[in-house]
Amino acid sequence: MKTKIFKKVAKNLFLRGNKLSASWIVRVSINKKQKDFGIGSYPATSEQRALEIRDQYISWIRDGKNPTVERLKQKTMQDEMTFGEMFEWVFTNVKAKTMRNEFSIKQYYSRINKHVLPKNVAVADSHIDFGKLPVSIISAQHIVAAIRAFYLKHPSTGKKLIGDIVDILSHADAQGFRYESQGAIDVGAAVRKSLPALDTKNRHYAKLHHDDAPNFLRALQRTSFNENYITHDRQFVQTAYELMILTAARPNELCSMRWSQIDLEKRLRTIPAAHMKNAQVHHVPLSKRALTLLKRARKWQKNDYVFPAIRGKKHIGSAVLNFFRRRLGQWESIDGNPITEHGWRGTFRNWASVHGVRREVAELCLSHSAFRGETEAAYSDELLLDERRDALERWAEFLHQKPAKITLRVA
Repeated sequence: MKTKIFKKVAKNLFLRGNKLSASWIVRVSINKKQKDFGIGSYPATSEQRALEIRDQYISWIRDGKNPTVERLKQKTMQDEMTFGEMFEWVFTNVKAKTMRNEFSIKQYYSRINKHVLPKNVAVADSHIDFGKLPVSIISAQHIVAAIRAFYLKHPSTGKKLIGDIVDILSHADAQGFRYESQGAIDVGAAVRKSLPALDTKNRHYAKLHHDDAPNFLRALQRTSFNENYITHDRQFVQTAYELMILTAARPNELCSMRWSQIDLEKRLRTIPAAHMKNAQVHHVPLSKRALTLLKRARKWQKNDYVFPAIRGKKHIGSAVLNFFRRRLGQWESIDGNPITEHGWRGTFRNWASVHGVRREVAELCLSHSAFRGETEAAYSDELLLDERRDALERWAEFLHQKPAKITLRVA
């Protein structure tokens, strides 16, 4: 654990941080309330320079001025690292080298360029594009002003933007470009607290009607394109997508599937509690078709992940599945919205209800708590294993039924 430091260096001047990094703080009393101002990192800012800035801050406060605003007025853009410049540095030196695939890299770059950099925010007595703001003065208020409208309309992507901005500011902190008393993580927490809480209780992932599922699966198997934009090849993603549907798995559960979790002889996948949303061990019976797909996936094996990423030692991300599904054309959900990968769990649940699968069996296939109490839930997971195997086998047969047996739905 890092040892915290808070040392008084001179009147109104303190050094705060730990043995690895620290920053200068000017502490004053304004209207009988203690106020801290971050004025630079140590040792990038010398003690002599910190004393000079302290004196200037105290002078501004005596004149009834806001020190942060006054200091911004003194700065020139040429002398400051802007957010746009910091973003380009992080993208080139970090993200482009560590992100899993080209699709994720392009998504990240486009997300910041489109929804953050050009947003106009108020600073002092003027307005400026967020990308041109010096990273040293960016606060939670600036971030909220830049992304609030987009966050309210697209909360999922909006949350990613907050994480992206905080990550970029963290790199700026590490390199001594930030003068704010709040660290990047604290700024991120303030942003999340400032934005309105969104009602997610009644939100459901858009799902395909179960009668249309066999049609989708045939389209999935027929689709062909030569673009190696995301991953190994077309068959690789087809295999991953179909296995997700067959096992009623969450997208991230499918992407992170490991060979060490699979027992081909017992036809069973065991997911550790640490990898599950409900923090309980989950047993997934494997249908005959699922076993066929796993045997096919052996040819791509290069580590313990069933679906490894091209770069590094990690696995593919759910964006791979999303991109591939969009290549299949527009498939509308029951509500008329484009379907989602997570929505396939809802499709399976509807099919199970219509085809006589007991509620407890269907809920356990989805790793939901079918009974009250953690002990009972764990016990039922083992007890109904045979019934769940039968349900998933029937689900696979339904998906692969011949076209003549399919009930077509006309909108």
